Amino acid sequence: LTGGTADSCSLWINLSSEFIKNKTFANITLNTPNYLNINLGEGSYKWKVICNNSYNEVGESGSNFGVDLHAPSISISSPTGAYSKKTGILLSASVSDSSPVTCMYNIVASSGTVAKSNTNFPCSSVRFAVDSNSDYFISVYATDAAGNSNSARNSFTVDAPQESSSSNSSSSSSSGSSTLETTTSSQT
Repeated sequence: LTGGTADSCSLWINLSSEFIKNKTFANITLNTPNYLNINLGEGSYKWKVICNNSYNEVGESGSNFGVDLHAPSISISSPTGAYSKKTGILLSASVSDSSPVTCMYNIVASSGTVAKSNTNFPCSSVRFAVDSNSDYFISVYATDAAGNSNSARNSFTVDAPQESSSSNSSSSSSSGSSTLETTTSSQT
């Protein structure tokens, strides 16, 4: 459009399968923000603005956008129950949402100490280890592209056998002398 004003501009939104005129504004100054609040349900939409001026010129612009009103759904299927090892524990979670999601998890011992934290969890499964026997709480957090967030929490226990030292000895002798070789290892 030429000139500094438009006689009218109309906002069109595809609320169903067709564009519907939602609102018309009169005497619009071009290149200045004009605001309109519309209550829309969750979904994907297309919008366009059509303006005309007193010279019968018409200008049009539009784009796509989405409305996401719901937080991601999260469930944790493991870990639960008791584990006899401190390593290789499987975290398995299911996260679903209509938009892209980022996830993280925290593992906190019953003492309140954070045992493990991962801010780049793939929202599905990962194996992890803890350093000590304890009751633990694991929380998975998910945030979608619209900023909606949710979390889920499970508890589990690690009661692994205590670490012990063992000695393996071997000896050999030849022509009156002897050698003793000892190997000490820590077993987990």
